[in-house]
Amino acid sequence: MQEPRSMLKDKKSVVSCEAMAEAQHNEEKAEGPVHPLLRLGEGEDGLLQVQDDEGETVAAGEEAHRSLEQSSKNSVASCSSKLWEAIAEALLQGKEDNYWQTRKLEGEEGCFVMGGELWYCSEEPESGVLPRNMQAEKAGCEMRRVEEHEREEPEVIMMGPDDMPHWMTVAQYRRHWNRFWSGLFGSFEDITRIPPMRFTDKPVNKFHATRQTLQVFSVKLAATRGSLQLPLDVFGMVALRDPIDHNRIVIFQRKREDCQTLTAKDPYLVLSGPTRAVMFSESKVDPVVIEVDLKVKGTNESEDECLSFLVTPHTCSGTMFSRAYNCVYSTNLITLEFTLGHIVSSVEATIFVQVIQGSWPDGLRGIFAVSTTGFSDTCTAAYSSGVGHERITLLDTGSEKLPVAGDGEIKLSRRVISVEDCGELIFQARALEGDTQIVEKNTIFKPLEANKRIGELDLSFCRMQVTVFWSLVSEYN
Repeated sequence: MQEPRSMLKDKKSVVSCEAMAEAQHNEEKAEGPVHPLLRLGEGEDGLLQVQDDEGETVAAGEEAHRSLEQSSKNSVASCSSKLWEAIAEALLQGKEDNYWQTRKLEGEEGCFVMGGELWYCSEEPESGVLPRNMQAEKAGCEMRRVEEHEREEPEVIMMGPDDMPHWMTVAQYRRHWNRFWSGLFGSFEDITRIPPMRFTDKPVNKFHATRQTLQVFSVKLAATRGSLQLPLDVFGMVALRDPIDHNRIVIFQRKREDCQTLTAKDPYLVLSGPTRAVMFSESKVDPVVIEVDLKVKGTNESEDECLSFLVTPHTCSGTMFSRAYNCVYSTNLITLEFTLGHIVSSVEATIFVQVIQGSWPDGLRGIFAVSTTGFSDTCTAAYSSGVGHERITLLDTGSEKLPVAGDGEIKLSRRVISVEDCGELIFQARALEGDTQIVEKNTIFKPLEANKRIGELDLSFCRMQVTVFWSLVSEYN
């Protein structure tokens, strides 16, 4: 395994060692006012320095050590100062290996230092393998969480138009993410906190807007191998990470007790996201990352089997036209097929549907879907077939009752779509009895950069109001 580059590049470097322990223990141990964020560094004389969040030196040498000791007696938990001292010792000695070796904190049960962070697990983890953070571990899944990242990762064959072969394994990517992004965006497991409709009421400066986004049309279990045969009870997670905050944008998540049954007739995952538009860029340094952790449910938990465990980067090509394309990822057990879209000059659409008159009859299956068009869908000279032929399912009730709240709002499985600003969003509602279609109605929306548009559908037995909130996409707040 290739070792990471040293974090202490020269004698004037300041190493940001954010006290993760402070955030994790404050609620349990902190008393009194919270101290400012401290950073550890090395001065020209080689002595330890403690600096505030503006880079000003507040203590040096022995005084720095006393400052750390004093902080442990106030609002910062004692293990925080021990964490800083352990990191400082490794860095100031210039021993990169020490920085990445696992070290147990004395006096703190189950606490370990590795990679500049504080971790908790019931047994000492292997050096070079990062366990989950303290909050996740204390949620009640200590050993299982640790073992999850020590399990063997199946070989992945990438077959996408813009794939980067021989990228990082899941364990390597986790270490990479913790090193570069944990100080800014929290835990590796954190879900994005950025909501949709950010600039619906308060438009962002167009100069700061991102006009290229990634659309997820579907994720399909395209093939199985060996003794593994459909139907399969599948659970786990599929998520995306983009350059806006590098946190998970979950598009599929099921627990073991709420798994989805995939069949030969319906091998598609029921997607619940993305929960906001996904920024797409040409940068291979900062790509969109697809993260998959899927398992098949066995007779009991010990017989559960890993279907796919991977991370893979995605960058967009320099095209002027929106396009749809497929990416296929194969392991020794299954093949997953992602149908994705690169949407240029895009805006974010967030869709809400409400029954405003009548009611949806029991026994009728409801399918709510959208499709989008763009320049290449209407121009015969375009070098792309466009995206208008792809449909995104927002809700398919199957044999279940339509999920309607007390105010008539229909609970969609997913509601956020990217639309090319010169195109259209076509919303479709269908009612079926068995395989027989009873009624189908469409309404069309022209995109906006902010604000909302409202349309109505009359399905004879009920009237529905469809509201689309529009927003630009930006990596700026």
